[in-house]
Amino acid sequence: MEVRDYAFIGILVVNVCALGATLWSIRKQSKATDARNYFYIKEKIGDAWRRYSISEKNEEDFNFSEILSLLEGACHLYNKGIFYGATKEQIRDYMREVIPEICKNAEEQLRNSVSGPKTHSEMEKFAKTEDMKLVTEMFRRVRRARASKTDG
Repeated sequence: MEVRDYAFIGILVVNVCALGATLWSIRKQSKATDARNYFYIKEKIGDAWRRYSISEKNEEDFNFSEILSLLEGACHLYNKGIFYGATKEQIRDYMREVIPEICKNAEEQLRNSVSGPKTHSEMEKFAKTEDMKLVTEMFRRVRRARASKTDG
């Protein structure tokens, strides 16, 4: 082997190491971005809950719909596989806690927030995937009530 062969092997080793370091860095950056997105979503939902809790009577429906819209968006991102690892687990656990409570304690408001057949479809899809029977049954009742409203 000649000197240039050794130089080529050396350059190849350096490039492979640089590629490995770049991939490691990208993975760490991706995890940090996931975590930041999780906290951002939680912050936005928390802000919406605070606005709802201090709402005047005439603002309650709007502010509740804002909460549902944020939850719908988070469910959509979860359903599309945007989140990974620990962030995915945190989002799933949060949604599994919050959505059933809304369904149990605010069914009337949830029913009133439905404006079309696709409203809250991502939450419903999440509930089906996560086998949340209380939630899927509530969405079934909401769809039936909406259908009977539009039929009669």
